Amino acid sequence: MDFYQVDNACMNLYTSPEQSKRLEAEKYLKMMFPTFNDSSTSVTINDSNNASTSGPFETIQKCHSILEQTKSSYSQLFLINILQELAIHWQIYSVEQKVVMRNFILMYLGNRCPFEQFVINSISKYFTLITKLGWFDTDEFRDIVNDFSKFIESNHVCRHTGLQVLAFFVTDMNLPSQILKNISKNRKTVVNFRDSQLHQIFRLSLSTLLNLIQGKSMLNIEEQKLAEITLELIRACLTFDFIGTNTDESTEEIGSIQIPVSWRPTISDPLTLKTIFHTFELLNPPRSSKVLECVSVIVATRRTLFSEEERSKFIKSIMQELMKILHLPQAFNDQSNYHEFCRILSRFKTVYQLSDINKIDEYEEFINIVTDFTIKSLQSTQTSLNSIQYLLVFWSKMVTAVGQSKPQEDKELHSMTSQIIQAFLNSRIENNIEEIEDELDKDANLSILDNISHLIRFSYKENSTYLMKYIEMLAIEYRNIIDQIISNNIPIQVQESIRKIEGKFIWLINVCAMTVGIRIPYQSTEEDDIIDGEICCKIMQLLNLNQMWMTQKPMFIPNNKLEMAFLYFFSNFRKSYIGDQSQRTSKVFQPLADMFSINDQYLLMDYIFQKIITNLKCWAQDTSVITETLNLFSDLTSGYSSVRIIRKLDSAKYILANHYDFQFLNIPENFKKNRINYYSSLSRLLFADDTYETEFNEFFKNHDMKLKELEKLNSIESYRQENVRCILEGIFRDLRGFTMTCTQKKNFWLFFDWIYPYHDVILKAVESNFDHPVSITVLRFVSELANNRSSRLNFEITSANGILLFREISKIICTFGNLILGRLTTEERKYTDIYKGIIICFNILENALKGRYISFGVMKLYGDKALTEVINTYYKLMLFVPLSDMINIPKLSKAHFSLLETFSNDQMMSTDNFNSDAFLYIIKSCAEGIKQFNSSISTEACAVINQICTCVFKENEKRVNSNHKPHILVQFFNQYPQTLSFLLHSILDVIIFEDCPNNWSYSRPLLGLILLAKEEFISYTSKLIQSQIPERRESFSQQLSNLMENVEDNLSSKNRDTFTQNLVVFRREMNNNMVALVNINDNSSYLNVSNDDSSMMQ
Repeated sequence: MDFYQVDNACMNLYTSPEQSKRLEAEKYLKMMFPTFNDSSTSVTINDSNNASTSGPFETIQKCHSILEQTKSSYSQLFLINILQELAIHWQIYSVEQKVVMRNFILMYLGNRCPFEQFVINSISKYFTLITKLGWFDTDEFRDIVNDFSKFIESNHVCRHTGLQVLAFFVTDMNLPSQILKNISKNRKTVVNFRDSQLHQIFRLSLSTLLNLIQGKSMLNIEEQKLAEITLELIRACLTFDFIGTNTDESTEEIGSIQIPVSWRPTISDPLTLKTIFHTFELLNPPRSSKVLECVSVIVATRRTLFSEEERSKFIKSIMQELMKILHLPQAFNDQSNYHEFCRILSRFKTVYQLSDINKIDEYEEFINIVTDFTIKSLQSTQTSLNSIQYLLVFWSKMVTAVGQSKPQEDKELHSMTSQIIQAFLNSRIENNIEEIEDELDKDANLSILDNISHLIRFSYKENSTYLMKYIEMLAIEYRNIIDQIISNNIPIQVQESIRKIEGKFIWLINVCAMTVGIRIPYQSTEEDDIIDGEICCKIMQLLNLNQMWMTQKPMFIPNNKLEMAFLYFFSNFRKSYIGDQSQRTSKVFQPLADMFSINDQYLLMDYIFQKIITNLKCWAQDTSVITETLNLFSDLTSGYSSVRIIRKLDSAKYILANHYDFQFLNIPENFKKNRINYYSSLSRLLFADDTYETEFNEFFKNHDMKLKELEKLNSIESYRQENVRCILEGIFRDLRGFTMTCTQKKNFWLFFDWIYPYHDVILKAVESNFDHPVSITVLRFVSELANNRSSRLNFEITSANGILLFREISKIICTFGNLILGRLTTEERKYTDIYKGIIICFNILENALKGRYISFGVMKLYGDKALTEVINTYYKLMLFVPLSDMINIPKLSKAHFSLLETFSNDQMMSTDNFNSDAFLYIIKSCAEGIKQFNSSISTEACAVINQICTCVFKENEKRVNSNHKPHILVQFFNQYPQTLSFLLHSILDVIIFEDCPNNWSYSRPLLGLILLAKEEFISYTSKLIQSQIPERRESFSQQLSNLMENVEDNLSSKNRDTFTQNLVVFRREMNNNMVALVNINDNSSYLNVSNDDSSMMQ
């Protein structure tokens, strides 16, 4: 074979801008290098005329031959990738062949370097894969150190390439393999590699680095590159998942590195740390940060690795080396160095206790230097907040561990933390206020707030004094500026000044909020509670001052961030001191009683509730403030005892009596979630008192009046008026929110009796506005109304409410469904205009069917057509949606399969109006559903197929000695005989060729399909066996035979469990043996099966 043709094809495959050339190249290369693990090679296996490649190893030899000849990087990449795919047939290769594969790639790596980086990555991946697969086959696969020592002893280029591959290899050994799917076997390989090779690789990397830097005061560019890749190898060794618990890289920031005991001599050797730290002095940024990355890992070595003496020496060495870096003037000119150093401090204190650190002789010097470093960092305007959070973690860990230190160190630590708090507050407020405002909601900044709050509470008396003095100083300045504004009619300069002061308040209030919020009840002293109360007084004074400023309209300049800071404080204060778990006699109320006459939770909640009412009145135009206010309202009304306390407040009675009289309810931006949240809270508040029955009608007086007005509207045009639509939007969002928290039967029945007489209004609203978003709002309310949450719809046996509700649901779905199907829209707006309504109709019907509060048999007995009509409409809606949209649009797919599972449980089996189009659509959608990666979708699709197969199997058993008319499903299967084959092929293909996510779910329908189509099962599995490469056929045939071992021809629970166990064993054996099978179907296989009947393609 001419390797120039391969080079040309690979070039076209990866670089050609013309799709035709890329496809032609792909076709040619696929023919020349078959991988024997897809449908394209199934023909080749049994084609005697095609003698180009007789098996996987022959393809490997061909790849080796071309690799030895070609110099094209694209050919190298393609051929290495082909070798990776061929590794899936590992079990059929002999030991000699496996060794040939390994030796070739090592020889090729040594003889043909240098490579392009993407080729090195591909070679590394391939080498790691075959090493994992062959680890226990022969000793040669476990001789990693000796093989790569040859690279390191070779020339500069080979050394660099070898280190790159080895670093990739160590990293990739941690990762799960797509081919080696047996988790226990994979872990066994990783553990054996850890115990036999990893420590030697680590020592090899250290010696390589030592030889590189020994006796040198500087490194040239090539030496720096070599040092960088060596450091990457060192870091890969240290971050290895030693105990198999790290699921992702984020765990690196948490806890210690579980280095094995056998590594102790190497880690505790002073030369190890000296070598790594000395490299930092020789490298230029940003390469020097690689050193600190290694240090940040090695300092996190688990403390139990050492004896007490060794641990002290290790900690001392680290502290000495860190102090050296702190004394280097150029060390932190690069931001990456500074950031990594902060991480080192954070991880160092995370792993080692204060008692380990403070007994070191250099502790005092070390902690003083770190304190100076922290203060300077906080004062700098160039310091990143991401780096600062690591510094604050260090100090937060120091103060939380102070109980293990000696009293004299406590005093020093108190002094240091106070200095840090002052520096932090000064710098954040004076320098970065705009940046802080923008980043307050980010996770990193919340972490900063949390850590600084721990420091404040450590020396709470001193730090809180400073904090409150700062608030008082700013409050005086704030008051003076307000007076100036009132008297001087808002000069521009004064406006800017008040905005700056409010910006400072925002930060201070958030710090106070977090400080109060992290209080731990059993650790908090009475003195601490008093300080919390004093802080609360300062915030309330500031709030009163701000509210006085709000009254100076039109001069008042709104600041929503300041308002949200107040809400954040009260939310955190509530968590600490208000609620079911709080102590009513806490000392926190002592300063509040002295200043505001608030001496218990009752009065404090009244104050907060008045603030909520004020916000609802004054901030109607600001959606963000309204949202946070309503969240606080929701939190206050969610507690069992707190909502009962609030219910007795005059302010709560006021909001219940005037709940409809707030301006924010008329702002369209608040229609989405705020009105729902508002009325959910009001619902909890209303039902918190036993007298709610007498107040219920008064509560809904305004809604009642509006609904009565709507009842008077007779024409469709009148319901389509904009003002009417706005009323409908508001009313049904309110009612939906109210219903969501109305879970007790007595409460819900009261609501149902009130709303049911307005069913005509609901129907007319949907009918008139089917092409307007207001219909979606109404339908969502109906969906909530149909939801049997907490069995609230299980009416008394003498009540017909369940049937009455279902009749109205049927009318609404039928009316809306028939109208929406005729709506014209564009492809881009199809989801918004049509599918969204269909999804909600599916949800409504699902809630109604699975609620089980209606006896559908009674409806059929008395000739009630509500069920028949709604099911017919359901079929129409389902058939209207193209199958591709039904599968590919997540919300639509979820609604479809969820309803289908509920529908198949009962209604599908008992209905008489099941048309063939709907049946075929359900079959095809389930066949697609079982292939979905979303486990809930595939599980529901399997459940539907299982219900259908179970029904047909039982009906066939009944008809053996009976002349009854066959069931509708039996008729359909007789009419479309290819349906069973279609489903059987679909499930078998998923189980055999895909990663089956849930063996139990797939086993249920598969057994029924096998029993219903035994001949097709035998025929199809025989084709599968014959389509495999000869080496696979016998074992695959045996595994398929075992699948039906001890399985009887029935669907009893015992028999199903036996089959499920067999399927689990089948899948386990496939994974253990890494069986790679050839699928006889391509992507259109399902369509080809259904082509036998043209109607299935409609």
